[in-house]
Amino acid sequence: MEDLTGQQLGQYQLQERIGRGGMSAVYRAIRTEDQAEVAVKVMDTSPETRDMFFKRFEQEAKIVSAMRHPNILPLLDYGHDQQHPFMVTPLINGGTLADILRRTTLSPDETGGWLYQIASALDHAHQQGVVHRDLKPTNILLDDKGHAYLTDFGIAKILNLTGGGLTVTGNVLGTPTYMAPEQWRGEDATPLTDIYGLGVLVYLMLSGEPPFHADSPHSLMYKHLNEPPPPIRIHAADVSEGVEQVINKALAKNNNDRYPTAGEFSQDFQRALRGMETIAHRHPPRKQSRISTDTPSNLKAVAENGVLTPIYAPAPNTPYPYQASRSYVPILPPPRPKHGSQIRSCLWVTLIIAALGSFGFYTSQDPDRFFPQALAPEVAAPLPTSTPTVPSTSQVRINFPENGADTFTVGVDVSIGLSIDAGVTKLEIRRFGYVVNTIENPSDVITYRPYQAGRHVIEIVPYQGTEPGESAILEIIVR
Repeated sequence: MEDLTGQQLGQYQLQERIGRGGMSAVYRAIRTEDQAEVAVKVMDTSPETRDMFFKRFEQEAKIVSAMRHPNILPLLDYGHDQQHPFMVTPLINGGTLADILRRTTLSPDETGGWLYQIASALDHAHQQGVVHRDLKPTNILLDDKGHAYLTDFGIAKILNLTGGGLTVTGNVLGTPTYMAPEQWRGEDATPLTDIYGLGVLVYLMLSGEPPFHADSPHSLMYKHLNEPPPPIRIHAADVSEGVEQVINKALAKNNNDRYPTAGEFSQDFQRALRGMETIAHRHPPRKQSRISTDTPSNLKAVAENGVLTPIYAPAPNTPYPYQASRSYVPILPPPRPKHGSQIRSCLWVTLIIAALGSFGFYTSQDPDRFFPQALAPEVAAPLPTSTPTVPSTSQVRINFPENGADTFTVGVDVSIGLSIDAGVTKLEIRRFGYVVNTIENPSDVITYRPYQAGRHVIEIVPYQGTEPGESAILEIIVR
């Protein structure tokens, strides 16, 4: 694709090309109306499919521009000029997740922080009916505060019209590394497809390697369809068996064996970090029988060119994500088997009745032995001679709303009434084990804004200075 530096697209003056792929390029640009710096992504098209491309491009761009989430890079504008379709987003200067992974692997705690942010963005997109289809480190932008932004929603679907569905960059093919088995079979992508891509991404963050390598698309397709991922602890000794089980569930060949949502994946990952029982341990993926891997026609053209490895960019100076809190809600224990429970219950009732009957008989024969007639006089307890000691742990109690009593709306503030001990200087509001808000000098009523539908378990932690107190838990339902 030609370099458009110095040209004008719409109201955007392209200043510098800062990124390039096989079918698109990203430019640092100036918006002429207010001189604001923005990022402009320009996509290449072929004359044969240009009209259909523009129609699909506008449909996908309109859907993406309607999404609002703190971990989704907002789409500010879109259009086409001089036969060049383009998208405009804020300019993020912190690089990408690929920049960090090019330097080093991540610890399980650091991986959990990035996973929480990406999973939250994916769940919001899935609730809007949008599937990403192309999760990879270069599609996760970072700012200088460790905040992650998921970008390029729908790009893979649009580029498929131009023959760019495999995103060829020179002789490196990045996308097939993250493709789910159903994508290799040519089936439509679903939210569960993104769960698989997210599992590949987590495997890469922890080990520095994707789960599958191959010298050709056909070989890589065979591994994604048939082979289990290599044990991640071969590459990362600090990964626990529980974390490995969680990743393997996300990478299940059968999409029905994966986590139903990205949020469930993130929660189970946190359970594994804390040594709790996980859904992956209770419901591991089923073993997959081998299936045919005839090379699809759309891969034959690139099978001779590509070496399948992840795409990386130069490494910037990027901080790491938020730290996890100390508390987390475990999953419910499995039900116990009920074999013989009715017989045991009857035996216990019979034994208790027999014991009470025996006690009643003996007391009726000699009541003075069991109930003396003269009782010792009561002695009043002495009054305290000093001021009672005040507990050192501060507390907070929730007055309203009641747990699960009301249903709230996505994006609308929820008022929470509190009783706060004297001396509390701040409150932390946590969800999924992460701090989502900090309130200094809190009042008796605070607000919490839910960004996604479902069950929200909120932990409110009081602080006296730097010392945390006993937290309160609130559960609400969001529609």
